Formats: sequence, C-alpha cells, structure tokens
Amino acid sequence: MSGRRWKHLQAGICLVFDPLLPLAIAKGAKEMFPPSVKNSSLWSSAFVDQSDYKDDIQRLVSSLTRMRSKADQLSSMVRTDFPDLTAHEVSHLDALWEVGSTICGPNYPFNPLEGFILGAAILLHDTALSFTAYEGGADKLRETTVWKDNYSFYHKSNRRGNDEAARNNADFATVRYLHASECQDLAVREWRRDERNGEYLIDDSHLRNHYGEMIGAIAGSHHWDIDDVTNHFNEQVNPTGELPSSWVVHPLKLACILRCADAGHIDGRRAPDFLLSVLARNRVSQDHWLAQNYLSRLCEYQADRSGQTLSINSTRPFNPSEASAWWVAKEAVDVLSKEIRQCNNALAEYDRPNAPVFKHNSVYGAQDTESLTAVVKTKGWHPTEAKVRIGNVESVVTQLGGAQLYDEQTEFGVVLRELIQNARDAIFARQAIEPTFKNGAIKVSLEEVKNNWVLVVKDNGVGMSESTLTGHLLDFGSSFWKSQLVQSEWPGLLSSNFQSSGRFGIGFFSIFMIAKSVTVSSRRFSSDITSFRTLEFQNGMTLRPLLSSSLPPNVSTDLSTRVAVELNDVSINQSGEVLLFKKRSKGRLTVQFPDFLSATAALVDVPVYYLKEGSPELLLPSMPDQSDDSAIVLEWISALNAREYGEKISEHIDLERDLTRIRNIYDNDVQVGLAALDVGYRQGDYYSHGMVGISGLISLDDGGNSNIIGAVSVPPSGAARGTRADNWIRAVSPESAEAWLPEQVGLLAEMDIHLRDIQNTIQHVVGWGFDAYPIWKENQFMLDGEIHLVKNFDLMHFVGKRPVLFDMRGGYIENRKKIEEHAWVGPSLYKRNFSNEILYLNQFTILSGDDYWNVNYSDPDLASQNCLIGYFERYIQSEGCKSRWEEVTRSIVDEDGKVQKILYLTLNIER
Repeated sequence: MSGRRWKHLQAGICLVFDPLLPLAIAKGAKEMFPPSVKNSSLWSSAFVDQSDYKDDIQRLVSSLTRMRSKADQLSSMVRTDFPDLTAHEVSHLDALWEVGSTICGPNYPFNPLEGFILGAAILLHDTALSFTAYEGGADKLRETTVWKDNYSFYHKSNRRGNDEAARNNADFATVRYLHASECQDLAVREWRRDERNGEYLIDDSHLRNHYGEMIGAIAGSHHWDIDDVTNHFNEQVNPTGELPSSWVVHPLKLACILRCADAGHIDGRRAPDFLLSVLARNRVSQDHWLAQNYLSRLCEYQADRSGQTLSINSTRPFNPSEASAWWVAKEAVDVLSKEIRQCNNALAEYDRPNAPVFKHNSVYGAQDTESLTAVVKTKGWHPTEAKVRIGNVESVVTQLGGAQLYDEQTEFGVVLRELIQNARDAIFARQAIEPTFKNGAIKVSLEEVKNNWVLVVKDNGVGMSESTLTGHLLDFGSSFWKSQLVQSEWPGLLSSNFQSSGRFGIGFFSIFMIAKSVTVSSRRFSSDITSFRTLEFQNGMTLRPLLSSSLPPNVSTDLSTRVAVELNDVSINQSGEVLLFKKRSKGRLTVQFPDFLSATAALVDVPVYYLKEGSPELLLPSMPDQSDDSAIVLEWISALNAREYGEKISEHIDLERDLTRIRNIYDNDVQVGLAALDVGYRQGDYYSHGMVGISGLISLDDGGNSNIIGAVSVPPSGAARGTRADNWIRAVSPESAEAWLPEQVGLLAEMDIHLRDIQNTIQHVVGWGFDAYPIWKENQFMLDGEIHLVKNFDLMHFVGKRPVLFDMRGGYIENRKKIEEHAWVGPSLYKRNFSNEILYLNQFTILSGDDYWNVNYSDPDLASQNCLIGYFERYIQSEGCKSRWEEVTRSIVDEDGKVQKILYLTLNIER
C-alpha cells in the first residue's frame, strides 16, 4: 500500500515505526513477552521443548516479538477510538496464550511453526478494531457501503433523532463488522513512510510470503461461523523447505484455539478496577465492564474428577442493581462452553493425531442458571430462568397475524394485498441493488387443482436465500427490510433510497387465515435455478414446515419467488368469485377474481399481470397520469371499484365537471395518486368514486372514499395496514397536500355547483385545515316558514336588517362555540316561535366536521378563522359592512307544546 502512513486522523497522532526498533527488539527478544506467556504450556510446547532447532525457533520468536511491539502500538488505539470497549490492548493478546493453554490442557501437540502462526494470528485478530488500521482512517471508512448501511439503520431506529449517536454507533458497528476481514490484509500489508522505507507487521519476508495469508485467515476466522471455519481449514499445511519437515501445520487446530481462547478471556484483566471507575459509559457497555471486572480467571473445575470441565467464578457477588451484568456474565460463560464444544466436535471430525480434541469440553454452569449461581454469586436476589413464554405459538400467530388483527377486512383481500406487497418490495429491492434492472413484474393466477383453488403470486425480485427463507420469513413481528441482516444479505440496500412498504413482519402470517397449505419457493436472483429452496406448510399454520431443494412448477430463469396458497372452502366460491365486502350492512356482494385483483393492484407501482391457463398474460390497469385520455382514466376508476361494481359508479361521474379536474398527487416527487375532489349528493345506494390505498394496495372493504374521485396511496397507520379513508390527506406530506388541494378548490370555485353537492366537500376541506371560502357560495335559510337557497352575491339583499340565528345547542367545546345543525323547523313551528327572523339551516350536511362548526366569535380577527362563521364575517367585510355577534337564549315551543330553551348565536349586519 504505497504512501500508507500510520495515522490516527481524529486524535492527530502519527505512528511511525522506529527503523532501529527491529534491532533493539532482536537483542532483547527474551524480555519482550511477559512470563505469563512464556510459562504457558502452548508456548513451552512450541518454543522451549524443541531444543533440536534452536536457530529456527529463535528466528520465529524474534519475528513474533518484533511483531508484538508493532501490534502493541496498533491495538493501543482501540481505546482511543472506542473507550467503551473492554481491554483489547496487548495485555489481552498476551493473555490468550494462557487461556488457550488452559483449554487445551498440558502436553497438547504444538510445534514451533504452529506456535508462530498462532501467535501472529493472536496479535492480529483485534488490531483492526480502530480507525488507524484502515486506509484513510475514519473519514475513508465512512465512505464505505458498510458504514452507510449501519448509519442508515441507526439513524432510522433512533427515535430521538440524535445524529451524533447514530454516527457513533455506525462507526463501531462498521469497525466491528470489518475488523475480522481487515486483519487478514494486515498480515501482508506494507506501510511506506517514504520511497525507501517500508514496514510490515511480519518483517521476515519468507514467513510473511508463505504464511501471511494463512495467519490473516486464522486471525479473521474468530468471527466466522464454525461451519465456515471447518470448511476453510480442512487440510494440513506442510512446512517450506527452509523449515524442519516435522513442523506440519493444522490450521483448523489453530483457528479453534484462537476462537476459544478469545471467548475465554473474560476476567477482570479486561476491565481493570481503575478504568472501571474513571471511564463513563452507557448502560450496555457498563454491564459488560462490570461482568468482566467481577469474573475470575478460567481454571479447571476440580470437583470434576475426569478433569474435563472448566470453571469461572465471581470474585464478589452481583447485587440487584447489577443483575443485568450477571446475565452478561452468564451469556459469556454459555458462549465459551459452546465454542469449546463445537471446536472439539470439529477436531474430532478432522481426526488427525497432531490435532486432537482439547482436554476440556465444557464450562461448569453453562446453560444451567442454578448451577452457575454456585460459582458466579449474587447477593439479595436469585437468578431464575422465568421468562415470558407463549404456550401455543401457533395460536398466537394465528390470532395476532390473522383475523383478530384485520378485523372486518375480508381475509382473501388481506392475503392478496400482503402477497403483492411482498413481491413489490422484492422488486424494488432488486432495482436498488441492480440499477439496470427494469423488467420487474408481479404475476398472479388463480388455479384450480384437484377441485381446490390455489392462489399463486410470482415475482422476479431480489429473492430469498435459504437463511432468509427459514429465518426472517418465519420470525413473527420481525421485518427483514428493517433488520441488520439486510446488510450481510444485500450490502448497500439499507443506505439506498429503497423504502419497503412492509414494516411490521406480520403480513406473511395472514396467509394462514385462508390456507389449507402454503408453499414458498425462492432463490436469490443472482443465483442459478438449482439454488431454489422450497418451504412447505402442508397443514396450514405449523411450526415445522418442510424444507427441500425441489423446483417450483414451470420454473423459468426470470423467477425469483413463487408463493402458492391452497385456499380453504370459504375464501372463494366454486365459480371463482371473491367476497367484496365483509361487513354485513353491505350485503354479500361477490365479484370475479380478475376484477378483484385489478382493484386491489390499481395503485401498485410495478406491472401486475393476471395469468389464466390457456390465455395470454393480461396486464392490469395501472395508475394513469393526469394528461392521459379521459377514457383511460375512466377505465381505471372503473377498475378501482372491481369493474362490475364500478360500472354503476361511472354513471355518476360527470366528464366535464369531474374528470377535467383530476390531478396527479405527489409525495416526495413520486406520484402516489390521481384524484379530484368529489362533489355530488348521493341518494339511495351510495357509490364511492374514490379509493385510498395503503402502501399502493387497495382494500375494498370500506366501500371506498367519499371525498375524492380516483385513488391515492398512503403509508399504513398500523400493522393491520389501515387508515381512515376520509382523512387520507393527513397521511401524505404537507407539501403534497398544499400542491393538490388548493388547486382543487380553485377549480371548483370556477364552477356553479348546488349547495347540496358542495356542502360535504366544503366540510372536508375545512376539516383538513385548508381554506374552503372560494367554494362557499350558497347558504340555506328559513324565513317566514319558507326555505330559501341564497347565493352569496344576494346575501346582503336577502338578510337586510333582519337578524340571522345559528343554533348553538352543542354548547362549549374546548372554550370554543360549536354551531349545530339546525333542527328541522316546519312553517307552523317557525311562525309560532319566530317573527321576521332568519334561521340558518344545514339540511344537506352528511358529515359533521367539528372544524367547520367551531368558532370563537369574540376574536377581533374573526374573518381569519377557517370555519362557517369566519366565512360569513369575511364576506360581510368584503361588502364594506360590519357585523355584531351575540348570544341569545330563546324559549322554543315545540309541536307538543313543550318549551325548550335554546342558545342561539345571532348575527346582525350593520351597513
């Protein structure tokens, strides 16, 4: 690495190796490693007991000693960069010789070359846990995809919006993620101070050239899965011609010693008393420091006469406030015991005489809380394995991921939406990973197989690996797209612009509401067809699905995932018709599956095809643009309402009045809807012209949306993926609302629309917090027992000097007055109670929007209030007049002769 300098960018420290240091170290090599290392059985086996090869051994020890001095400088930077970490300095590296010796036991076969390789790997394994180890330091590291993914994960999950915390977490997560692979490179990397002087950690060129890569791999393997370790280090390595032929190396043995020794060094030397006292830490780090500060060295458990068990005890008890630290200690003991057991299994399978299993095979108290408390003690409390348990997991998943969650939504509709959503997310993820991919498509079919209906959804998205298919897919409540597993499966996806519509990790389980059986086949899109894995739930919701390598039917090279759901008998009728509404009040209306599918997917932002055996693929209507022909828009609106049902709806749409106003709705520059404000008074059966989709998928269960013509997609408000259809505009960005709604009001203001058709629209606009004054053009009054519809331009003439009464029986709401809909007043009742007074009527109100009726008429700036009375005041002022508002209480005699006292707000106009 030409031009490489040892530089700590944040602290401004430049580490330069002294050119005389190697000679000084060589002369004093015997003093460099502490007695604890040289007295360990592994060191003795490698370097002391092999007296026949003194010169060769001296060469190895000298090189290792000089490397230790350099690793000391490098590892000392770990605490500077990440002070929350327990000790990772050279004291930790030295301790692994002792810990490894304890685990292996005395007389473990270990030759000098193995000693050198293991020693070098020990020195390397944690040296990359600081910025200093990386080319360009912290700044360069933050340009990597790994850092960007980590930052995106922590930034999105940080509810307090603390960007510094997100960056710090991303720094450590990135270094931790990369350090195992980075240390593999450190073994052979050159750092140059100038054109003539370069430095290596391993300065012996022969040892570096022939064993550097192996040393780096063993060092990095301490973070690998044990299966990867056994697969990578599956054979012996013979010595070079310069070294004795008996020095055969078994890399698997060395990797196993390193990972077990690293797991086993958890005593107080890693969390010294003084540093524990002076360094401030967060709670999680504090627990790790306390746990290790309280723990003793790893020793043989003498109560086990077989000599195969190890023991760690606490040097003082954990009190109740330190309970979480005790559990950290327990987890460390469990991990160590698991590592030893797995490594012994690997060595037993390797089966080489010079790479035997370790003497010890377990740690006392591992996986047994009661036994561990005998050696890792507590005071004032007692650890117990009592946990929140779910006795019947299948039942809970069925309930929370099924009918109880989705309530009044049709089960078939829920399942179809969830499957299409998953396919859509997979396609968008692939587009983020592979920008040249432009052919994403979802294909849906309803197939009749052995007298059963089978719903099939296929996509060519990112696909799932076997670990995802058997892991996150089945992890109830855990969204794969929001997990850090995405980082390892698809690097760069977390930090890309990809936004999944699935958020809660529950949707897949909704399938079992309607399924007799479920089959999921998937592969990563970049893998060949033989990589398909198939997961079968043969009897609905079961915790033990079958995994196989079988290919999905009619597999093609562009298929990534196929989900097949064998439907139960109530999901769809024998004719292939789907229940449109679940609510009984709407009756049992069914539609053909293609029409149901067309409505469900009308807002999806990838192509959706309907497949029918013997017929060509049918591309379903997708959201048009406002510039498209009105026939295309009308066809889409009909599709929104499942066609057959929608044909009746289209009869109510006025091409001139309605479709000329339809406009695109954008959210962050992405089209999420195409709609116009709806107007019109419905009599008899009520048909909606508009739909609100959740994450691009439409639910027909609520019968649509009464305030728009067209459709709009909004984010979900909860795991059931619902939102109030009449309040959708609050779910889009303010910029989107401000771009669309005022234009709609302006377009309607140019039209002459009857009060009964516009009244409901006015209330929606006001309820959303926007000004509806331009479309408030007409009012309804009663005078002398007769109803009058009065245009605003004639309002002053009609009112004259008469008072106008607004019914206020709603009283006070949050210190504001509320105007109620006026009770219907017939001619005789009017004449009995009123004389030459005007009553404001609101006969055509369908919805009661509080914002529209609330008023503070004592406000001197009453005309600025976005409400009915504010509109009256604004109009009066525009006519150059003044108003006088006051409360009056009237005694009203009803038809039965009973007297009611009613509070009115009275308006008097002064010219």
